[in-house]
Amino acid sequence: MTPTTPSGSPLRSPLHPKVPWLPSEVQPGQKTEPCPRCGARKLLPWTLRRDPQRVTLLRTWVCAACQFREEREESETDAI
Repeated sequence: MTPTTPSGSPLRSPLHPKVPWLPSEVQPGQKTEPCPRCGARKLLPWTLRRDPQRVTLLRTWVCAACQFREEREESETDAI
């Protein structure tokens, strides 16, 4: 059962809690881009992994403001 307010409206959290292992600040001089979700210029490159099915490198980008995450393909030369 979903908790409700005295008026009967359901309680909902407007924001997701911060994930502790994701960045919450942008370091000075760090490369950033605008976040597609919140618009803050705090989307930064985070982790790099290789996809075993496609044999390509994937970079996870994280927004330090809203914790949005997305993966993008990255070339071998960009990863160095």
